[in-house]
Amino acid sequence: MKKMNKTERFTDKEWEKLASLLSDEKSEETDLLSRFMVEDTCNTGKQWKELKDMSSEKEINVDKAWNSVYSRLNEDGLKTNNGPARISFMRSTFMRVAATVVILLTLGTTTVYLNYTGTFSKKITVATDNDQN
Repeated sequence: MKKMNKTERFTDKEWEKLASLLSDEKSEETDLLSRFMVEDTCNTGKQWKELKDMSSEKEINVDKAWNSVYSRLNEDGLKTNNGPARISFMRSTFMRVAATVVILLTLGTTTVYLNYTGTFSKKITVATDNDQN
């Protein structure tokens, strides 16, 4: 016989009710909550309460945190100037120009060689059986 998964013991509606009970949105149906807590081996209820308490603490100041990271990077010498990005851009542009020059030289050299060997001026004659009459 197939062993039932613990999450399958509750319906979707019961999970919704449990979520509202754990987040203190509702205070009724203590039977459902007590049944869940008996089967809860992972201390989900406790962790849910801790998460709720964490979110109600203080608001995070993103600008202050970024400035702190930025100053630590400067102090440790890990922040570099914008020079390498500019060199990278110039190197990229140089490589594009060099690739274009190589392609044009290759096409030009091939054209001159084929013209010198007479490949462009050769005539091809195709004979068919009807032309022999």
